[in-house]
Amino acid sequence: MKTMLQGNVAAIAVILCVTTIAIQTGCEQSAKNEVQIETAQPMKDINEVIKVYADSLMAIPGVVGLYHGLDDDGKSCLKVMVKEKTPEISKRIPTRIEGFPVVIDETGEIKPMK
Repeated sequence: MKTMLQGNVAAIAVILCVTTIAIQTGCEQSAKNEVQIETAQPMKDINEVIKVYADSLMAIPGVVGLYHGLDDDGKSCLKVMVKEKTPEISKRIPTRIEGFPVVIDETGEIKPMK
């Protein structure tokens, strides 16, 4: 009887730990209001990441383009071109996507050449 009770207590403790971790992870992602999976090191090729996130980033009002660029340290990053860099647009664009830094590049409106 005592062993069965100890087993039940252990099972409940495991369930509580897993639930707590899941809730904390969900809250952290919601609080960040970001559209990416955060990783320390990039796991995918940057061009694949651009393909996956291009539609959602281009749907943000004011975003006019997205490309593979280099940050100030010469490392690969996602460059998000915007008509005008405002606090509102900066809040909507994540700082990292799939381990890659995201840099907002104010370009103005992009028009096709004639």
